[in-house]
Amino acid sequence: MRPRRGTSATGSPRRAGGARRAATSSRSSATEPGGAVASGCSEAPPAPAPSQPMPRVPTIGSFPLLDRAARYFPIRRLLREHMSPGDRLLEVGSGPFGIGWFHRCAFVGCDMEFELPPTPPLVPVIAQARSLPFPDASFDAVVLSDVLEHVDPAARSNVLREALRVTRKLAVIGFPCGPDALRVDRSLYQEYRRRSLSPPRWLEEHMRNGFPDERVLDELPGTWKVLTCSNESVRFHEWMMMSQLSFARRVAFRAALMLVPAVVERLLRYADGTPPYRRIFVVTPASA
Repeated sequence: MRPRRGTSATGSPRRAGGARRAATSSRSSATEPGGAVASGCSEAPPAPAPSQPMPRVPTIGSFPLLDRAARYFPIRRLLREHMSPGDRLLEVGSGPFGIGWFHRCAFVGCDMEFELPPTPPLVPVIAQARSLPFPDASFDAVVLSDVLEHVDPAARSNVLREALRVTRKLAVIGFPCGPDALRVDRSLYQEYRRRSLSPPRWLEEHMRNGFPDERVLDELPGTWKVLTCSNESVRFHEWMMMSQLSFARRVAFRAALMLVPAVVERLLRYADGTPPYRRIFVVTPASA
């Protein structure tokens, strides 16, 4: 993990179907393929009850695609490192599943709308990312994963400040950034068009909004320290997203996550490289 603002870092940190909505724009797509996060399964957050149960017998279709695993496995590792039993977790811009694909404990998932019924362990709350309906420091950790690129650029700083307002220990913020990452998504967009397929809404929004500059984190108050690490090389991300256009490969990826999730997680760690498609930022109080 690389420090920002001259801070030091320890530890070993590390997309996308569906439509997710956050702040002024949109983007949202289950069972646990890996182990549980060591963050408090002891109590559920106070929020509306989930609207439908987890499937009793997992089927291959109930497992996410590889891009979700590549995005959430490193976040899960970071949560394990920083959270304790009983800690409360919020995911902003979660869609109906969010980190619940990989996180067995109850957590609050916040979005502008849920286009599919939210699924446990996610406890849904409808709200805007730039005006969260929670008191200050009401969660121990907040996750924003691939959300900022779906927010109007003028509102991105407000979304970050609001996430930090409601967290006590930690915010984990990931988003694609840089010209190489945008080039890969443009190539994917053109491939959809070449195959006469409708590009997914999240990809349309990438084309429309562009990617955040990682320097947006430099605008945070000095009361926070920021560490960062790379997630997915652009070369791997391009291969993965092009592969998922194939039905056979989608089935194969899901089968791997269903049968050998720990092996998939280990292999995905080798996919991180430079230039990165995505950067993950770990924001903690400067006094910690």
